[in-house]
Amino acid sequence: MLKSMTGFGRGEGSAGGCCVVCEIKTVNSKYLDINAKLPKSYSAFESKIKDVLSDSGVFRGKTDIWFEIRYGDGSSKTVSADVSLAKQYLEAMQLLSRELKLKDKVTLKDVVSRPDVLCVVEKDLPEEDFFAAAEQALRNAASQLVSMREAEGAKLYRDVSARIDTCNRLTEEIEELSEQSKNGYYSRLEERLRTVLDDNRVTPDESRILTECAIFADKVSVDEETVRLKSHSEAFKALMLEDACGRRLDFLVQEMNREANTIGSKCSDSGIAHKIVALKNEIEKIREQIQNIE
Repeated sequence: MLKSMTGFGRGEGSAGGCCVVCEIKTVNSKYLDINAKLPKSYSAFESKIKDVLSDSGVFRGKTDIWFEIRYGDGSSKTVSADVSLAKQYLEAMQLLSRELKLKDKVTLKDVVSRPDVLCVVEKDLPEEDFFAAAEQALRNAASQLVSMREAEGAKLYRDVSARIDTCNRLTEEIEELSEQSKNGYYSRLEERLRTVLDDNRVTPDESRILTECAIFADKVSVDEETVRLKSHSEAFKALMLEDACGRRLDFLVQEMNREANTIGSKCSDSGIAHKIVALKNEIEKIREQIQNIE
């Protein structure tokens, strides 16, 4: 069944007393293009992401992924104090106070305001705990993402199927008009040949006249093109039931458009020309829709 390449998913996983939150956003792309934002100390998890996405059924699309670590106290950061450095600052400031005979006393505020005495750092989670929680979060987010893509894909399926049916109807109408037009061409050409021959007092060669008329009628015939168009439409509908079929559908649409162009170049009948315009319009709308199919 069709899946859209546009979607969003969010999932959570827990391990080691913390929670990892994962969010995934996907849009159209020819390939699976993954951009993952991980905490620096856990960048090795990136090698696992593609396997998890493939297992979940995500094969194409520009994919942005964010991971966030949440601890039990609600904070992902902690404050640390460099006591040794603070003592050195204190001793240096007290020495200056004595040497310069200053009356001001050194306070805690003076010490902690010095560079690097207090540092805010990310809490450190063991790698195995992060990997376990992140994979769980990623799988949950990917599952939600795929559900959304499938729902959108179902809408695309209904729309494209209806347009394929319209293409088939237009093709059948073109076949009928073409047969009428071909017969008309045949009759008019035969009449004109006989007139020219009579005017020049040439005895007509019946077999030659019929042969020339048949050759011309065959040149304006679009039977082969309409048969191929119908065949492409049937293949298109069958292909839509398979996974990751977007690229193959795009190829079929190009073939359908090529056949429509060929029919247009062969026919000068205004009725057929109008049908060809409508047919090419439907094919173009199908082409636009399948750009979002995985």
